[in-house]
Amino acid sequence: MFRHWLQSIDVKPRVLVEPFAGGGIISLTAIFENLVDHAVLIELDEDVAAVWQVVVNGGSEFLAKRIQTFPISIEAVHEALDKPFVTL
Repeated sequence: MFRHWLQSIDVKPRVLVEPFAGGGIISLTAIFENLVDHAVLIELDEDVAAVWQVVVNGGSEFLAKRIQTFPISIEAVHEALDKPFVTL
């Protein structure tokens, strides 16, 4: 729905602000489909914001590799959530 709205605007927006970034699907779609020039993601949850900082700015090869290689399945999610939390 938002895709159609952005496509219906006569002048391509330069910046899209996504106030509740979460998974960032709105911003990522807009950027990847060249519907906007830039996207700003805003996220109040510090843990989610920290992940986005690493994804966008780098800084953690471990996390980047973990995200890229994480198997997409319910079993993998349950296995990851069942592991004890470890702070680095």
